[in-house]
Amino acid sequence: MNARTIFILDDHSAIDGQHDHEVTIFRAMAHPDRYRVLKILAAEGEMQVGQINEWIALGQSALSQNLKVLRDAGLVDTRRESQRIYYSFRKSQGASLPQSVAELFG
Repeated sequence: MNARTIFILDDHSAIDGQHDHEVTIFRAMAHPDRYRVLKILAAEGEMQVGQINEWIALGQSALSQNLKVLRDAGLVDTRRESQRIYYSFRKSQGASLPQSVAELFG
């Protein structure tokens, strides 16, 4: 294997890492309930689970599971205050997505 081949492999691994991250975000957003949660957090700002639950008809367990997926994808931040956990939408995670989608279909 020559230096050029190693460079190409390294370049692909960097690209693959970015694609993996984008796929994780798309998967998290693909579920209708999770997408609704994101829309709620984007519109209303920081909220507790109980407050989000007032906006969406999900059991608290299902909502917590969906919030975990969104948090793991980096789309939601959490802040703990005593025993309360506040969730907020992390807009910066999706900043590169419009460009990626445009490049895909462009």
